[in-house]
Amino acid sequence: MQHYVGHEVKCLHWLIRHTMDTALESMGLTGPQSQTLQFIARQENPPCIRDVEEKFGFSHATVCGILSRLESKEFITLRPDEKDRRIRRLFLLPRGEDCLQKTCHTLEKIEAQLISGFTPQEQDLFHQFLHRS
Repeated sequence: MQHYVGHEVKCLHWLIRHTMDTALESMGLTGPQSQTLQFIARQENPPCIRDVEEKFGFSHATVCGILSRLESKEFITLRPDEKDRRIRRLFLLPRGEDCLQKTCHTLEKIEAQLISGFTPQEQDLFHQFLHRS
């Protein structure tokens, strides 16, 4: 019987996504909301709404909906830019930072499960295979 790598990768993707979605749901987050929090946290300077639109290719209405829900849950706050009051900057609040830490912890647990039982050499090979073009 032939084993299809594509099917196994798809099953692995589903398992990872299901685990993450369950963890995010317990924190009151969706995938796009979590990605937006991660994006905000990674920026050297506080991003604006347009930065989120450009990063994810979402419409203005979609981004405003995501940000509005994050703000109502007290994960972020929007403040006017100091130089241009028409621009609103996005800032993480402590609750948002806490969720990001929990998300990172969940990702670390998933990663540990993925490579459990692999020797360091097998882990290196696995990474090489994944990055092969």
